[in-house]
Amino acid sequence: MLKLPALGDIGLLLAFIVPGFVTYQGVRLFSVRIARGNRDFILVYVTLSALNFAVASLLVPVIHAAGLDLSNQLLTLAGYVFVVPFVTGIVLGTLIQKDILIGLFRRRPFRWTGIKPVSHIPTAWDWKFGQTDEQFVLITLKDGTEFTGHLGSASFISSETSERDMFVQQLYERDDEGVWQPTEKSLYVSKDEIRTVEFWPAADFAERA
Repeated sequence: MLKLPALGDIGLLLAFIVPGFVTYQGVRLFSVRIARGNRDFILVYVTLSALNFAVASLLVPVIHAAGLDLSNQLLTLAGYVFVVPFVTGIVLGTLIQKDILIGLFRRRPFRWTGIKPVSHIPTAWDWKFGQTDEQFVLITLKDGTEFTGHLGSASFISSETSERDMFVQQLYERDDEGVWQPTEKSLYVSKDEIRTVEFWPAADFAERA
């Protein structure tokens, strides 16, 4: 085992809370919020820290055999607290975003289990915009007004539960012949104004323009 200086409560914090927090931040890069409330977050952090410990423990025999001095042991501790958890979080977030874990039980080899897992994604908004590539959209407001625009890398879709607003980087206008022409305008729409959003893949939309 690594012989690190006794850190007391700070050591407990570094071992059981901080790695989980760092892992959670990695998950949040690719997925939606997975817990609410301070107590839920503490439980999530501790659980993710335990997962991080399971991953990092695979390296302990190698590190122990290397006979590291104190400075290198401290660097190893930093890797355990920050680097390994963040990489673990990125992997978990990617699996969640791609629906790999839950989708596994929907595939033919596992259908015999009869398991029908509930989606971890709370809303259709989060599911759609969590995996949307470059697309064109037709946004209909509650008063019936319609806007057509390009939803690309310079656009923004809120992933905050209390805010479902959108910023569309470029608007299009339809001419007298029904052809959609690009403009220099962009569009912000607040969550309370949106009625529906229709989508066209960029390749399909090119045929309409």
